[in-house]
Amino acid sequence: MAKNIIVSQIGARHRYTIPKTFYENNILKALFTDSYRYTFLGKLSYLFIRLGIKKTIFKRLCLRLPQIPQSYIKASDKPTLKLLLKKNVNTELLNEILYFTLDHFFCKHKKIINEADCIYNMYYENLGFIKYAKKQGKTVVVDIYENPISFNFLLNEVNKYPEYSCIRGIKKQYEDRIAIREKYVSQMLQTADYYTVPSKYVLKAMMAYPEFNPKKAFLLPYPTSIQETNYNYRPIKHKIIWVGNDPVRKGLIYCAKAATILKQKYTDLDFRIIGSIDNKYKDIAVFKDLNFIGTLTSSELKEEYRTAEAYVFPTLSEGFAGTVIEAASCGCPIITTECAGTDLEAFPAIYIPIQNVNAIVDSVTSILENSKYRDQLSLKTFQYSQALTPETYEKRLISIFKSI
Repeated sequence: MAKNIIVSQIGARHRYTIPKTFYENNILKALFTDSYRYTFLGKLSYLFIRLGIKKTIFKRLCLRLPQIPQSYIKASDKPTLKLLLKKNVNTELLNEILYFTLDHFFCKHKKIINEADCIYNMYYENLGFIKYAKKQGKTVVVDIYENPISFNFLLNEVNKYPEYSCIRGIKKQYEDRIAIREKYVSQMLQTADYYTVPSKYVLKAMMAYPEFNPKKAFLLPYPTSIQETNYNYRPIKHKIIWVGNDPVRKGLIYCAKAATILKQKYTDLDFRIIGSIDNKYKDIAVFKDLNFIGTLTSSELKEEYRTAEAYVFPTLSEGFAGTVIEAASCGCPIITTECAGTDLEAFPAIYIPIQNVNAIVDSVTSILENSKYRDQLSLKTFQYSQALTPETYEKRLISIFKSI
């Protein structure tokens, strides 16, 4: 059993749920991380906000607040400072700076490392540090939170659809992301003693790597960030939603083409696109039948889920799609692909093939034409979501580390 765990993560992944859970169970040795609310940049950001300078980066740093005593946290602003001082950083260099700058800083904390027995690391981040820890005899567990070849799929999409070229540099971004994964994922797998994966979809994808040993893998689905305990589904006729910030990965172009077909029959169809989507998409003909809403507050998003006849999410690749579980928590019927990362046998969604406009049209039509079927799906998804609580995730997380 792991009793003194160092959590190594960049950013506020899962709102620092992992170190918080370990702390509450008396097995956290330390959190090694980058900028957060009480580093120099975090304090400076808080001051700027108090002075009325409310830039996004300041807000984000102030929201990075691990719910553990500061004495457990070893953090540095170095990656953030490097990024702020550099201009024209490509995606590959950005990843190098963000995820590998702190290797030396983490390794300096030799006393903490010596007293630890396990490192829980996020993906290929801080690879130099986990290699060092492994040499010191520590058990290394990594969380593989995505399908590493996702960006190969996305690059193919960009090459296939010229509509995506409206986003400057998107092809180069994907090429850089592919390159960094090709450089580091195999090394990560060779270093790790165990892995956690959020879905069977990721587990299946990892089998393409000869270094991956499925016997070392633990299935650990992520919890929902929206937890509704009261069923309050109130669908508005012909209202369909899509939620996300990545149009390519999450198949927006297929929704757009489906919306155009569906509007021929349902002229009042409101296919709402929720999330931070570049305004350039609105001016492209293929997206003309979509209603771009923009970003919403948590309460506004819940209301969208509760009042949509369906959430259409034809994703090409995920680790474990949080928005699908959010929708389920609000009782919204879901149309998605196996790539969402949900359990195909247990999760009550309508599953469709990827890149298939007709399948979207047929699935949406089946819901719009049959309110009884829609309501049955709604109740089933809501009931299923009740098992994907933060408490369930935390219990599973602790049980995994008890078995190591």
